[in-house]
Amino acid sequence: MAGQYVGFIAGSYAAAILVLGAMIVGAVLSYRGAKARLARAEALRDAEKSGR
Repeated sequence: MAGQYVGFIAGSYAAAILVLGAMIVGAVLSYRGAKARLARAEALRDAEKSGR
């Protein structure tokens, strides 16, 4: 009887860790994407300034 509960608890922890990992990966990817967008926008702005 107790074995069922241990399996359920372990499964819950595994699912929580997977969800947490996915959130961290998503946050890192969106941060890197935002940084790249910002750099591109700054480069465009600098190009406009030097063009005038």
